[in-house]
Amino acid sequence: FGPPGIKDFFQRLIELYPLLGKTKFPIKVYELTQEMIRLNGDTIIKTDQLNHQGHACLGYRIEYSGKVLVYSGDTDYCENLINLAQEAEVLIIECSFPNEYKVAGHLIPREIASIATQAEVKKVILTHLYPYSDQVDVVAQVKEKFRGEVFLARDLMEVVV
Repeated sequence: FGPPGIKDFFQRLIELYPLLGKTKFPIKVYELTQEMIRLNGDTIIKTDQLNHQGHACLGYRIEYSGKVLVYSGDTDYCENLINLAQEAEVLIIECSFPNEYKVAGHLIPREIASIATQAEVKKVILTHLYPYSDQVDVVAQVKEKFRGEVFLARDLMEVVV
């Protein structure tokens, strides 16, 4: 699942790296804009456009058995993300830079805290950290304004929703 253009991107990637296309299962690529998809009855995936400086970027809301997980991808502060994240148990959100290094198209901790607070999110997991974020405690910066749980994402991390 991805924004318009993902099919072409994926096809070009397979042309460059043919082994990526050799899987034991078929790969289906779906281009989405602002949509809702129901999978297997109980699972609902909602998407919406986010603000990444004119680049196609989607946020994803996955609902299953009364639980909600939201994934932002690259984005700047935007109302669509607040709407997607409403009352989510978990918000996995990009935190590219600390508060001191605002870059257009990306979020900083104080914006993440505002989004999570307005959306009444329970738990925030920070991802997509640039090297600048290693020099500052971005978790503490989010916690200055957000009262829920905050963690840094790590490889192979498992999260119970």
